[in-house]
Amino acid sequence: MKETLKNYRTVLAVPDARRMIAADALAKAGDWLLYVAISLMLFRSSGVAALGLFNAIRIVIPVLLSPAAGRRGSRYRARDVMAVANIIRAAVLGVTALAAANGAPVVLLMGSVLVCTFSTAWFGPAERRMQRDLTGPQDRAAVFAVLGTTGTLVLVVAPACGAVVSSWLSPSALLGMTAVLFVLATTVLLRVSCPLPPAAATSGAEDSGKGGTVRALRSALAAASADRAVAVALICQAAACWTVGASLVLLLPVAQQAAGQDTALGWLTASIGLGSALGMLLGAPVAQRQQLARGATCIVVLGMLVAALALADAMAVALLVTFAMGLAANIPEPLYWTVYGNRVSEERSGSVYGLVESVISGTMTLGGAVAGVVAGSFGPAAAAVVVGATTVAVATAGLRLGRGVRRDAEVVTV
Repeated sequence: MKETLKNYRTVLAVPDARRMIAADALAKAGDWLLYVAISLMLFRSSGVAALGLFNAIRIVIPVLLSPAAGRRGSRYRARDVMAVANIIRAAVLGVTALAAANGAPVVLLMGSVLVCTFSTAWFGPAERRMQRDLTGPQDRAAVFAVLGTTGTLVLVVAPACGAVVSSWLSPSALLGMTAVLFVLATTVLLRVSCPLPPAAATSGAEDSGKGGTVRALRSALAAASADRAVAVALICQAAACWTVGASLVLLLPVAQQAAGQDTALGWLTASIGLGSALGMLLGAPVAQRQQLARGATCIVVLGMLVAALALADAMAVALLVTFAMGLAANIPEPLYWTVYGNRVSEERSGSVYGLVESVISGTMTLGGAVAGVVAGSFGPAAAAVVVGATTVAVATAGLRLGRGVRRDAEVVTV
């Protein structure tokens, strides 16, 4: 607890850090309210098929676009890229909210989703660059721990608020509130002092922003190849996100098995959220010391816990396992971003952050798809075992790769 309070004091004492955290929380709340509002409108108007298309757009576009968007966006000030993305989303959602209140067709809703998703693909890598640029190597672990904790709290609170507003008013009113949140996030964001990109990023150097997805991927993979710490962080983060995607499929049958009713899903989700918040706080010292082996071990344990879901035949057991899952998955989270921030050069940071955003979306999708197929064919217990065993195998590979990697608190130009 003493370490946690120290992290908060360190971060909140810096005005730009306070503004960055506030802008991050507002934007994340907007993302979740957008998800709730559009999901409700599409489901009510066109059923499950429209929901499937909505989620496919939300996932596939960032997977394909983020590496190139991160690379091209690195030519500009990160704050400006984020502000433009937020304003585009606010404008589109404001118009869509007015149209939806008057019976907008499904094609308009899908069009707004498409535009917002393109904007998000640019926003994500730029946000990571700004978080890196505003802090020195010695403070990044604390900043990422605080950002992760606030983000987790938003994850718990925002969807619940969205459900309440949608019930009391309407999904279109919720969409209008989402537009307001993006405007507020931009207002706070523009008060952050953000440095200009280095001359290399605007003058045609190696990661100058020119070129498409393939060139961006080459640059990012070159950074991972040059420093095993970056590769370990990427491998473990992929394994964790694969597990998160699978858990979205597995938690509902687990709730039914453990409590006899699917409404217990809310309790299991809340349990994961509490574990995640605690994990973020406990992860700060791991990140500060760049303890790659400890981070990879947490993901190995996460895989074992997912497999243990197959045995959760009582609600108390299910709550304990899901809490531990949230804890294990999020202790290494500040470590990943600290490694990327401290060990990847500025010239390649855009491509690396784009690749990371792509990996997060892609592995979550893959985990959910595999869990769904296996659960449908052989049952949820089999799916839990398959997902858990895969997580253990991948994280173990990361653990072995990370042996002997030196700790380095300064930026390594790779």
